[in-house]
Amino acid sequence: MKRIAIIGGGTGGLITAYLLEKKSSENLDITLFESNERVGGKILTRQFETAAVTYEAGVAEIYDYSHLGHDPLRHLIAELGLPTINMFGQTVVFGDRIMRHKGDIKRHFGKKTVKAIDNFRKRGSALLSPQNYYDAGWPDDNQHIWAQRSFQSVLAKIPDDAARRFLQVAVHSDLAIEPHLTNGLFGLENCLMDDPRYLRLYTIAGGIERLPQTLKQQISARVQLSCPVVRVQKTHYNTYCVSFRHNEQVESNDFDIVVLALPNYWLPRIEWGGKRLALAMQEHHAYYDSPAHYLRISILFQKPFWRKLITDSYFQLDAFGGCCVYDESSRYDAGTYGVLSWLLGGSDALIMSNYEDQILIRKVLETLPKSLIEGRDLFIEGHVHRWVGTVSAQPGGHPIKGSKARHLPEPQEHPGLFVVGDYLFDSTINGVLDSADIATDMILNYFKKPKLHSTPINHKKAKTSSTNKSDFDDYNGKQREQKVLEEYFDKKYIIKLIDIVWRRKPPYRLLNSGAANGLTLAALAKEGIDAWGIENNEYIHKQTHRKLRHKNLLADIRALPFADNYFDFVYDTCLCHIPDSDIDQAIQELHRVVKYGICLQAVTSDAVQKSAKKQLFDSVQSFHSTQEWSERFVRNGFQLAINEPQVLDKVWKCEKKVTAGETWYPTRESMKYCFYTKQENIRLPLMMELILRTASHLLT
Repeated sequence: MKRIAIIGGGTGGLITAYLLEKKSSENLDITLFESNERVGGKILTRQFETAAVTYEAGVAEIYDYSHLGHDPLRHLIAELGLPTINMFGQTVVFGDRIMRHKGDIKRHFGKKTVKAIDNFRKRGSALLSPQNYYDAGWPDDNQHIWAQRSFQSVLAKIPDDAARRFLQVAVHSDLAIEPHLTNGLFGLENCLMDDPRYLRLYTIAGGIERLPQTLKQQISARVQLSCPVVRVQKTHYNTYCVSFRHNEQVESNDFDIVVLALPNYWLPRIEWGGKRLALAMQEHHAYYDSPAHYLRISILFQKPFWRKLITDSYFQLDAFGGCCVYDESSRYDAGTYGVLSWLLGGSDALIMSNYEDQILIRKVLETLPKSLIEGRDLFIEGHVHRWVGTVSAQPGGHPIKGSKARHLPEPQEHPGLFVVGDYLFDSTINGVLDSADIATDMILNYFKKPKLHSTPINHKKAKTSSTNKSDFDDYNGKQREQKVLEEYFDKKYIIKLIDIVWRRKPPYRLLNSGAANGLTLAALAKEGIDAWGIENNEYIHKQTHRKLRHKNLLADIRALPFADNYFDFVYDTCLCHIPDSDIDQAIQELHRVVKYGICLQAVTSDAVQKSAKKQLFDSVQSFHSTQEWSERFVRNGFQLAINEPQVLDKVWKCEKKVTAGETWYPTRESMKYCFYTKQENIRLPLMMELILRTASHLLT
């Protein structure tokens, strides 16, 4: 039985344990270490002492992406049977001016300010579409034109002072840092959060802390509370010795895998055994060390006095550089009471965290506008919760790394030590679920350890191989050839997928990379497709039918013998059979010869094992999940071809129909990463920026 240590009992650690138990077909021996007496980390739901009224003292809300595509967190919460409550808010309060909509802004600041705000939001939407917003958080974001600029420099371009101030106030609490300490893209993403086309908010009925509490109940892992880990070191047996404090004593246990589900700032508190691991963890911590700050002041009032003017779930206030005020009593039953919770961010939160609770309570009460000043006399009870340095000012790091580099800090000698954290994505619960999902896939792939065969590498010419004859024994004999073709290839399936994704029907020219003896080419030719193939295994290529030899070439995907843009589409089954070090070169060659897009049908690590023949995995050299493959394609000039949920629905329906429900892919979402469109030389966001700059120049 595999032994796994998860260090950190926050949401990341609990989700990691939950996903491991759910995904693994084997029983796992999981121990979760938590330094405190409770699980949940930054998710903290509390009640006042005077009245049994609930409020959020930590994470304030959950992000909803379900209107844009698959939302893993929404799915998990529903799977756990937790009911949800939608949240909304658009009110901004400047001093004594309460602005609920554009008309109020115009009345208080004038047409010029409204126009400047509208222009900024239009420009932002042009540079980041809702679908690209949904797909954000990956290395291709590094190419965005605002990724190399500070958000302060972006705001400085807004010509109207009032508009600039308005937007900065509206986004400040979401950033949790000052605009000059994060980049323009992260600032833009937070500005667009107020647009329901991009993002919607919700909470869990009864409190968000129900999520970690329910996860703890669902997992079978041992949860060791009040057991802080003090040292991690690899042993001579390729296991990991984890030392922790328990009952004032230091104890140690060995594990096959260690997962560090900790906030980044906690990593230096652990001693790392061995110079190589210590250096790797220092570098990992330094790379993501961009602390941002929050401060929560929650107050119980005799009644919800503000609702005569503000009915939103939350509103923005211009105090403390811009803070968000939540109506906690609008989402949790407070009876006749009312609860407001001020969320301060950035420098104000850092500085004021040193103030005594009573001073902080008095200061937030003083921010109430004159029209709501009666609230000061309705005060009953207040509490302060400090979250200094607990979130990231630049989540994902800068530049953003690929998923393996993020989650595997020292892969050479410590391939069994993984990290999980919201700071690796977007500092949200959604982000920590994404991180845990990737890490658990990597852990299970690590346990699989497929048999890998080495291929001689010569980059100066196309490479061929005469080895691994047994991999193609099934092709011997005409009857066997036909059976193999029927078992592993469905021409109508491929044609249907291309039609759904790219809306193209035959005729077109297609390359099958990894065509074996060319049987697929003959099948596709009958459907009006000009099908070509490449195969680098001499043994199987020699069995190519005489009539197909001019179309099925003995060649290597790393050096394709075709002109630029020669093919409309590529159907690939061989990328997984070349060394990982050559993947980029191969994808660049595919980018060169294809005009429209690629359908990836290679063996992936997240393939459903019961739907795949074991021998298909034997000759795999690059064992990646579909999502990991997407990183390689995107960084080499491709973009995801599926951006609309309805298109993905059709692809998934086609997959289930062809496979009679025994799908190769584990989820609908994983199929999104099987289709790639060739990008033009100039990215659309860059083109929009050039257009906007030109228009601005002409207007001035």
